[in-house]
Amino acid sequence: MNETEETVWPTNWPEWVLHALNELEAAENEMVTERVPNDAPEWVKRIAVELVKLTVPTVKLSAIEKTGEITESGPQFLGKMIGHFEWLLENDNGLIKQLERAKEAFERFDQEMRRKLSKKAYARLQKEGEKYQPDVDRFFAVVEKMLVAKATAITAVKKLVDQQPWEEKKAFYDGYTPALDAAIFADDGHFQNEKLTSTTNIYVLLCIFWRVVKNKIPSITLLHAWLCRVLGAQQVGQVGRVKMICHRMRITLGPRGRPRKRK
Repeated sequence: MNETEETVWPTNWPEWVLHALNELEAAENEMVTERVPNDAPEWVKRIAVELVKLTVPTVKLSAIEKTGEITESGPQFLGKMIGHFEWLLENDNGLIKQLERAKEAFERFDQEMRRKLSKKAYARLQKEGEKYQPDVDRFFAVVEKMLVAKATAITAVKKLVDQQPWEEKKAFYDGYTPALDAAIFADDGHFQNEKLTSTTNIYVLLCIFWRVVKNKIPSITLLHAWLCRVLGAQQVGQVGRVKMICHRMRITLGPRGRPRKRK
């Protein structure tokens, strides 16, 4: 999904379905805009787009990216989308739980640093962290706003469905009900069907602390070490994995050297 373009839906779908889909997609695009500060590098925006895709139904991604077409009727497709959203928001291992885990990860990092560092060094770390706190607050505020927007969208669409002819209403729930059983997260918190899998937590960290990465980390080796300290070595994996992430997101580390003078 491109963050600046609406998906072109089949023109023979009912008008109410097209309206609902376009409204949902517009909300997703707005989340990308709000999540990225104006002075952030382009790779931060690329990561933000990947994170927003996590809120896009798997059925939508598979239908558009794998087959290039959608075989369900409009109401049935919308039903799958809303069912996916509802599972994503309300399941015991859904997005809200993932948000709680992210916050717990930062608390664990703080506790670890307090234990490892001297009082003076920890005080310096806290002072340094104050510079990045606005980015942390901004990220979680946007995610929480997105959760509210999704919940509001579900309520609005269901009210709209109740006003439709019986056949279209039935088609909607034919898609909606099975989607509630389509698991997105495994018990370990990793995504089962989404593209990002366990890389998600790394992307979240890079998106929040992009200033640290940009200004303080000059190499992939040091980036790998920093990620391991925050998330744990088992979750981050080998340094080659971090190298692949940097290549995919086109992340450049360290200041550019001066060009050589011609003799």
